[in-house]
Amino acid sequence: MPRRLPQAIATGIERLGAETPAFVYDLDYCHERLARLQTALPFASIYYAVKANPLLPILRFMASVGVGAEVASIGELRTAIMAGFRPERIVFGGPAKSPSDVDEAISLGIRAVHCESILELEYALSRRMNLSSTLIVGRVNPEVGLRTTIENMSGGPSRFGIDVEELISWKDNNRSLWSQVDGLHLYQASQVRMWSQIRMTVETLDDMASQLFDEAPRYLNYGGGFGIPLALEQPELDLDSLGRWWWQQPASSSSAERALELGRYIIGPTGHLLTTVIRTKSSRGHVYIMTDGGINVFIRPKLTGEQHHVEVLRTSPAECERRSDVIITGPLCTPIDEIATSDIHVNGGDLVVIHDAGAYGPTLSPQFFLGHPTPTEWVVEDGRLRQVRRRRIMTEYCKDGLVDDVDQ
Repeated sequence: MPRRLPQAIATGIERLGAETPAFVYDLDYCHERLARLQTALPFASIYYAVKANPLLPILRFMASVGVGAEVASIGELRTAIMAGFRPERIVFGGPAKSPSDVDEAISLGIRAVHCESILELEYALSRRMNLSSTLIVGRVNPEVGLRTTIENMSGGPSRFGIDVEELISWKDNNRSLWSQVDGLHLYQASQVRMWSQIRMTVETLDDMASQLFDEAPRYLNYGGGFGIPLALEQPELDLDSLGRWWWQQPASSSSAERALELGRYIIGPTGHLLTTVIRTKSSRGHVYIMTDGGINVFIRPKLTGEQHHVEVLRTSPAECERRSDVIITGPLCTPIDEIATSDIHVNGGDLVVIHDAGAYGPTLSPQFFLGHPTPTEWVVEDGRLRQVRRRRIMTEYCKDGLVDDVDQ
């Protein structure tokens, strides 16, 4: 079940309501989630997936509590370094790394480069410096994936990873090069909430590793994709059962680093999006709630069809309009600007809260489409609410980064 709003939001609601749309991330709760994760899976190395939310205060928090960083571009890699992650606690994936990206990552001495093709694997092996601690790892694509979630990343044809049969053939023909490969990486799917399906991922990678390596590899990365419940009726992932099963596996005693790269699972439930109701409207049996923040700040629900739990915060004691099965929209003049449906009852000026919105928010969304202000962003840390990003307006975006001086 989604969490209640932290007390710091309730006491700071006047400040937040004056600058909506606003994202608030509860880092105190994030710390609790990480502690629970590490208790259930003490043998796993946790790497925070920067793509989920690269807000600098969040990255600095992650680095401070000792987790690593999983990056998927050279921009994320440089940002992780800037945020305080040590290179040896960074792993680098992504399906289209350029040779210069690989060179920079290796020169920094990051923990691992996940290679997505035979060509990339060969290039990375050729460029690894003799004294570098960087592990060169093949991302592998098994013949069969989970096929149970919205976002499946492996199994069948895929632009991600190296088909396992291709990797086996290359190994057989390139024994000397293969001896320099340090491990394997597998990412099956996202938003997996059944621990038995994560068990299948672990078993799949362990089986492939036993086929490919004569001795235990130095590194096995099982990806991530741990799911979170969004609607009230959805179950939580049973971490305890996963941990008990995993601990009993023969591979658990190997010397390989067992890595997990988790983004939404760590940060998603800590975030809340607050938007202000501009007005409500009825049209031929449908009710629309128009707010000041839609897909321009949080497009993820529209892309995936997932329904987040929604709550209303009253801004006045007036009796609300009785509504049911309403469509919550943003301010954009496009029919795709819908972020949730619910049975909430609202008045103009009320605040609508979209829960579990800590991942894939502003950086995934078309913030400047149609020129509305960007969202403010806030964190709760040690029980205190503070703003960490101000809103930006369209005129700033239009002028930033221009090569020519259009004012002349």
